[in-house]
Amino acid sequence: MGLLGALILGLPVTLRAPFLILGLSFLMGLQNAIVTTISGARVRTTHVSGMATDIGIELMMLLDMARGVEPSTEVGSYRSKLRLHVQTAFAFLIGGVCGVMLYQSIGNRLLFVTASLLIAMAANGIYRAQKMAWA
Repeated sequence: MGLLGALILGLPVTLRAPFLILGLSFLMGLQNAIVTTISGARVRTTHVSGMATDIGIELMMLLDMARGVEPSTEVGSYRSKLRLHVQTAFAFLIGGVCGVMLYQSIGNRLLFVTASLLIAMAANGIYRAQKMAWA
C-alpha cells in the first residue's frame, strides 16, 4: 500500500485515479486470496454479495431448524457462521464509509497511514507467532 502511495505521488494528476483504482483492486484481490487461504475458504473479505448470500443461507437454515424441518444438531455451527458473515459485511461497510471520508480529508496520505498500520499489525502477528514457536 505504501508503494502504491509513492507511485501515485510521482504520477501526473490525470493518471492518479486510474492507477489508484487498479492498485487498490489488486491489493483487495491479494487480501482476499490470503484471507481465503488462511481461513480455509470460510471468509472472503472483498466479496460482499457472496457474504450476503451466505447470511441468507445461514438464516434460512436456522429458521428451518427452529421449525423442525432440519435437525438442530448443528445450530451452534450455523450461528457461528452467521455471526462471522454479519460481522465481516458490517466491517466492510463501515471501513468503506470511513475510507472514503478519510481519503476526502487527507488524500493520498491515507495510503501511507494505512500501510503503517498494516505493518504494525503484521509485526505484532509475527512477534506472537515467533513467541509461540519458541515456547
